[in-house]
Amino acid sequence: MIKRTSRLNVLALTYPGHLPEPETNSKDNLMEQDILSALTELGHSARFVGVSDSIDVVTEAIKIHQPDIIMNLLDEFNGSVLHEPNIAAYLELLEIPYTGCNSKGLVLARDKALTKKLFEFHRVPTPWFSLFPKGQKISILETIPYPVIVKSVFEESSLSISQASVVDDEKALIKRIRFLHDTTGMDVMAEAFIEGRELYVGMIGHEPLRTLPIWELIFGKKPKHTVATYQVKFNPKYQKRWKIDSQRAEGISPLTEKQIIKACQVAYRALSLSGYVRFDLRLKDDGRFYFLEANPNPDLSQEEDFGEAAKCSGLPYADLIQLILDSALEYNHSAALSTGLLKSNSKS
Repeated sequence: MIKRTSRLNVLALTYPGHLPEPETNSKDNLMEQDILSALTELGHSARFVGVSDSIDVVTEAIKIHQPDIIMNLLDEFNGSVLHEPNIAAYLELLEIPYTGCNSKGLVLARDKALTKKLFEFHRVPTPWFSLFPKGQKISILETIPYPVIVKSVFEESSLSISQASVVDDEKALIKRIRFLHDTTGMDVMAEAFIEGRELYVGMIGHEPLRTLPIWELIFGKKPKHTVATYQVKFNPKYQKRWKIDSQRAEGISPLTEKQIIKACQVAYRALSLSGYVRFDLRLKDDGRFYFLEANPNPDLSQEEDFGEAAKCSGLPYADLIQLILDSALEYNHSAALSTGLLKSNSKS
């Protein structure tokens, strides 16, 4: 069990349409509703504020409520995911403790191409990739290892990812690149498609860095390509049709599991992450694994993968929320931003 701190005055920043209602037994599994229930169970005072396109809302809420800590549940601002790090940076300027990843880690992890370059530098295994900036001529290498998956460099939650994202030749690749340039307005990358098991590894904190059990996305019925598309993650009817579920990964050798966890620790530090994060990986039948991306501040809904993995590790949901709060209260943002390393690993 997690040692619970004294009563905290918590201010949660979320979206106007996601504000939870006290005394509600909603079955929608809204993340904010779960968090409110956990904070109430923990004995903390909780207030939720909707933020969309005005930083003044944040400033005023802080002035009125004088929070001990802020739960930052925002992953975009003014409709743009590119502004996610700016909210964290603003809170850092105010020197107010907040949950989730620091601004530097959010910048590095948000850019999937930059993430993969850092992975390569730190020898974290990651699939081959090529970058196609919007507004530049599309130049295709002759040595592309088809099939490849085409994705936006900055979008998250598998937006714009579908079965059509996996292409087998140059013609289809160019078509998909142009489609994403036009629909997302962002840079695009092509990544070698790794056919294998879809794994997720959650990590929390900094001193010590806690790793949750390796989780797996299960396809009961196999589509042409096992891709974690937006439909796979968020469409209940699609999930039922393809018998999609998630559970603790089974049958991974102790050596491979140890290697995966070690690589996650390296990746966490390479990206200057903090708070809580989920890494997405692919594991091949021969035991080789590849990091796809890092997802700081993943969904904290009680029944989503992160919450389920925590529960599987013996961490009840309320204790998970308390651990995230405690980690944020202990984290030194100024030191992390200046060194780029976790304090506990500054000698490594």
